[in-house]
Amino acid sequence: MSSPLQFLNHSNPGRLATAQSKGPHKAKPLELRHLSAYTSRKNSPGACFAPPLEVVPTRNPITCNKRAADPVHPDLAGLLVKYKNLLAELRNLRNKLFIKETSLQEMKNELESYKENNVQQSFQIMSLKDDIKDLEELIASLTRIKSLKNTNIQSLERGNWDLTRRIIELENLLRVHLIERKKADEKVDLLEKKLAGVNRFTPYMSMKEQEDSFMTKRAEGLQQEVRMLTKQLEKQYHHCEETAGESSDTEEKYKEQKRPLKRLEGKIAINDLFPGRLDLDTNKENSQTKISQMEHGKTFKQLEKDNKQETLLNIQQNLKVVTTQRLEEKIHKLQKQLSDLKLSNKNMKTQLTRVNVLKLVDFRETIMKMLGFNMKTADKKIINHLRLIIQVYEASDKSKIASACETG
Repeated sequence: MSSPLQFLNHSNPGRLATAQSKGPHKAKPLELRHLSAYTSRKNSPGACFAPPLEVVPTRNPITCNKRAADPVHPDLAGLLVKYKNLLAELRNLRNKLFIKETSLQEMKNELESYKENNVQQSFQIMSLKDDIKDLEELIASLTRIKSLKNTNIQSLERGNWDLTRRIIELENLLRVHLIERKKADEKVDLLEKKLAGVNRFTPYMSMKEQEDSFMTKRAEGLQQEVRMLTKQLEKQYHHCEETAGESSDTEEKYKEQKRPLKRLEGKIAINDLFPGRLDLDTNKENSQTKISQMEHGKTFKQLEKDNKQETLLNIQQNLKVVTTQRLEEKIHKLQKQLSDLKLSNKNMKTQLTRVNVLKLVDFRETIMKMLGFNMKTADKKIINHLRLIIQVYEASDKSKIASACETG
């Protein structure tokens, strides 16, 4: 590459020769300066683009002015100025390029850090989604357990209602039985009083039983005959009333049937009078004792019947009392079971609430640690941040799917 000084020297050979003849020892420093500047520019980073910037002026300013005003090369100064301007622009462009390269490198580093953060956030989102799925499964299982417990509670409440109704019915039955028992006690008191009155006559009756046994048997036989005849008379009388037209026949029959009655009455009177001839007072006493014996026999029969009824009532009452006691014991047991079930249900509910609270607290702590929040941050901020992360992740998934579809 030829320097501009060489070009000037070739343009005016006469002057160059005179200059060389005049000062051969002075040309060397010019060349040395030119070479040193050229080598320094060559070693600099922009040496390939930048030729020597400055032309070292000669020691003769007159010769330089003459050369500049040389008519053969009129555009040399303008070219030098343009060359200098272009070099300055080139330096500016190089500086700009260097700045842009540094900024581009910084952008690349930031992009890599963003990619790494994006990968970490994607892993975090995947783990959060897994945690959300686990929580949803937990919530579903808890809802099932809650529904089962609600059904159990409803069934227990129904059983409780049935038991309360049964208790009310048993209480009503107990009241009825208590009233009946009071009535039976009153009857027992009355019968005891009657027995006390009857027991007063028992010694007198035991003494007269042996003496009056024959008379009582005979009197009983006659009384039975009288009863039979009276029954026949009553039947005939009813038949007579039905057949009122045949009055004459019925009257004769009535008279005929009355005759044996009169005969029997006469026999009874004769039999009564025959021992009366011997001892009238004894017959009267015997008759009175017979009447009293008959009355006492009736009272004994009634008492036996009443005693049988009372025993039956007592047996029934005892059975009812036993059944009521058993039912009351069953009711107490069922009430205890109900109370135990209610307590266990309450304990289960409290345990479930505690477990849910602990799980929510653990989930919140894990999210806070993953996202790098403080423990005092509000839940709204965390939820909003999670929504943003999920939206970004969904957008990146959509872009990946779209790019895969385009490439496919």
